[in-house]
Amino acid sequence: AQADVNNLPTFDQISKQQEFEYLRLNNIQLHNCDAFPSMKRFSELQSRFGAPDQLLVNIQKQNWLNMSFCQQVSIPTLISGQSSICIAKTGSGKTAAYLIPLILLSLQQKTCLVILPNTELQKQVTEVFKLLTTNIKLTEKFQILSLEKCKSITADCVVVDECDQIILSQLNLQSFNAKQIHLFSASMNDKIKQIADSQLVNPTIQVVQAPNVPNLNVLHKFSFISNPLHKMVVLNQLLKELKPPVIIFCNNPQEVQKYIKINIPSSIVYENQQMKEKDINLQQFMDNQTWVLVTNNQLARGIDFKNVATVLQYDAPDTFEIYLHRVGRTGRQTKGQSICFYTDKDRSKLKVVVDCLKNNGEVCEGWSDKTEMVKRKKKEREWEAKEIIDDDGLYEDLSDFEEKRTRVG
Repeated sequence: AQADVNNLPTFDQISKQQEFEYLRLNNIQLHNCDAFPSMKRFSELQSRFGAPDQLLVNIQKQNWLNMSFCQQVSIPTLISGQSSICIAKTGSGKTAAYLIPLILLSLQQKTCLVILPNTELQKQVTEVFKLLTTNIKLTEKFQILSLEKCKSITADCVVVDECDQIILSQLNLQSFNAKQIHLFSASMNDKIKQIADSQLVNPTIQVVQAPNVPNLNVLHKFSFISNPLHKMVVLNQLLKELKPPVIIFCNNPQEVQKYIKINIPSSIVYENQQMKEKDINLQQFMDNQTWVLVTNNQLARGIDFKNVATVLQYDAPDTFEIYLHRVGRTGRQTKGQSICFYTDKDRSKLKVVVDCLKNNGEVCEGWSDKTEMVKRKKKEREWEAKEIIDDDGLYEDLSDFEEKRTRVG
């Protein structure tokens, strides 16, 4: 059971034992953390950290009534000056978890830099930043940049969002000469964590939810396609039945959109698309002018799509991390579902995905590995044999049965 913040003492009265119990009940793991205690209420921004009235007004305008667990642990840490690594599930309020304290640091004459993996996410975070800083004048430099534009920049505080993707691109964190660096992501494997640890000084590690844990708001469905050429037929049939909006993840968005036959307005966003066209298409989908968005893994990370009903994975993901990021585009405010097509060639890589889902108590509707299929076919053959035996009596061996089955067929 989760602990209720309303039953807890204020930040200046809570004991260490009460704080540790609160973190334990809410499955929050903190390692090497100097910031005590976590922040339970937005009002503490002012009473504890001296935030201006206008920042609280701007937060209230976003209808953020309760703080997410990610925000509760990250905001005090960023303000404290300690570097950190924060792992939290998709839809857990990571953007506000770093923007709010960065605004306060900027008001304290600190230069701040936010680095994001792509331009789409950079634009989305910039919009949230504008909402939070309405009528607040920041005198120090506050930059929100995509990865390709952040070279040769120095800052007092650097935040790297979707850090697992960016660190893989060989970003040198120490080149920013920052006093504190903060890494945020929904997933982080051991190799990337080692790289991050080697480039950060005495970081606190915050695991708001165990890494690689699926979103409980998402139903996981799998659809076996015996012939890859039939995928488009199945896709068009599904699009007739599915409630919009739908995001389709695939390797070749242009090819897939070209063969969508049904009369449903769709948008397409892909990696090497002209920026103006990409912005228009993405905005049309986000404004509900189109009901289907066809894209690749570029939009699988971080982008906050509202009320996406279904994520349809036309091409199976290569890793569980990619699967998690894709399905993270649905199930954010309401329940959602993921439908993942797979062929015989996809079984081995998807088995890892399915095993991880099942280990977390998820039901994988429609999934069958080869072993299960062999068992099912054997059972079907046994039932066929039973029907034939019931009609014509027992057969001495399997060859007699096969002969009879051929005659009956």
